[in-house]
Amino acid sequence: MILLEINTWLEPTCDIATIIIAVVNIFWVIYVFRKNSQRDKLKSLVLDYNIKYLYEFYENVLSNTEEIKKATAITQELKEDTDKKIQEQAKILEQKFIDLFLSVNRDLHKELKNQIDDLTGKISESLFDPGINLNVSQMYDEKIANIISLSKSKIIKLLLTEC
Repeated sequence: MILLEINTWLEPTCDIATIIIAVVNIFWVIYVFRKNSQRDKLKSLVLDYNIKYLYEFYENVLSNTEEIKKATAITQELKEDTDKKIQEQAKILEQKFIDLFLSVNRDLHKELKNQIDDLTGKISESLFDPGINLNVSQMYDEKIANIISLSKSKIIKLLLTEC
């Protein structure tokens, strides 16, 4: 008799608990979906409207460094001018593209900034290394053009995997 009373009380309690769990799960799914959807929309806005600055940066860096390759004599002034232009382009890229990721993904922002800093550092190193003759096509390709291309590929891969 007591078992029958417990059983009649336990069944409705289990049914109510199941309904509560189902309702909480529904609200949780809606919350997660909206949160992810908003974040994805923000990432899309950042990339869709500002990716052009990334491509402009690489085009400008390549054209600035090609001046070194074409020069008959590479002067200290030409090296400094080229380095200054590249640093300015990196700053513009950071302001117009990289900093936008602070609101979306801080780790991605940091990694993008590190990649650009690494690129500009390697270019500066190659520009001012007296043992490297950058107006020799093979040396320019190895020390500048390939590094630029590799950096661009790394950043695009990073953006595709993180966004």
